[in-house]
Amino acid sequence: MREIESISTKDILFTDDNFLQSASRANRIYELIKEAGLKKRYAFQARTDTIASHPEMIP
Repeated sequence: MREIESISTKDILFTDDNFLQSASRANRIYELIKEAGLKKRYAFQARTDTIASHPEMIP
């Protein structure tokens, strides 16, 4: 979170080949960002079958 908070740009790309591989980890990162109130645009890479397995995480 310290690194995310220190980034001054509006866009953040998580460079992880399959960010949703660990859905619990990705959800925790989301929760921490939300709690911190960081209003930025976030992007990540994930396999389509992983996205299909966790559609609730995409919104």
